[in-house]
Amino acid sequence: MYCIISFFLLFFISAYGDDVNDYLTSVKSDIKSIKIENIIPYYKNKKIMLEKVISSYYLSFDKSMRIIEEINGGDKVGSFRKKYSYKDNKNEIKSYCKNIIQSGNLELSDVIKNICSDRIKEISEIKTEYSEDGEPILISFTLKNNNNEETYVFNSAYEMEERIIKKYDESKNILSEEKYDSKEDLLFRKVYQEKDFLYFIITYNKDGIIKEQIKKEYRPDKTLRKETLTGYSYSGNISSKKEIFYNKYLLKEEEKLYDSNDSLYKDYIFEYSLDAKGNWIREIKYERDALGNKTPLSAVKRIITY
Repeated sequence: MYCIISFFLLFFISAYGDDVNDYLTSVKSDIKSIKIENIIPYYKNKKIMLEKVISSYYLSFDKSMRIIEEINGGDKVGSFRKKYSYKDNKNEIKSYCKNIIQSGNLELSDVIKNICSDRIKEISEIKTEYSEDGEPILISFTLKNNNNEETYVFNSAYEMEERIIKKYDESKNILSEEKYDSKEDLLFRKVYQEKDFLYFIITYNKDGIIKEQIKKEYRPDKTLRKETLTGYSYSGNISSKKEIFYNKYLLKEEEKLYDSNDSLYKDYIFEYSLDAKGNWIREIKYERDALGNKTPLSAVKRIITY
């Protein structure tokens, strides 16, 4: 079974950012770290070369597969290094909240006061994000209550930056997700629906207008066969569409891009190398023309430590 690691992957973000992130970091087992290199392939003496690394990204994990270090080795504008710590022990959470309440900070918001007092028993995890200098940047409190999960993200002064609400059914399948800004204004809402061998993720903007739909189609053995990602304009018309086809090992085989008129304008195929554990460690993306000729477009190398 694949383990999916979610994070903000700066230099690989596309119009369908979450999809890219999940695929680049999906692995079949627990790992200690992963380094992702974005490469421009070229031919030399009729042999494809993978030497031109234009950016890299590194993640290391704790035993629970939570990110503890994140390094973006991209250009100077995008480069950063962050570390993370987690508190999920009830005594640690209680002590942390006690220090906040007793800090004497007269400007503490009612939100953090409420979380660390009346709702302290609901806190399942406190995550802290640190800068390169070791200073806390963001502190996230995840609260669980029955089938609801709320995550409050604060800056270092405990001023709320955003709030995320996820709702689940009795089987712990996600039903919906809502994200709010610091003023509690809705940013977007996602709805998750399952029907037969189809799974839909529909994203609405703050005005309730559909923004994006992801349709996942599965084989009878429940392995992913195809994803269709459809983008919509503010007027509700289709603005773009992307189809991704997977083989039975969950590796991309083909990717097709369509414009607002549903006309195909880009066609890609993929080539992989795997390690001994079955995880892919090299991906080459080719553009394919109408005659079936292929040209290498990009490549990704993954260096995995177990």
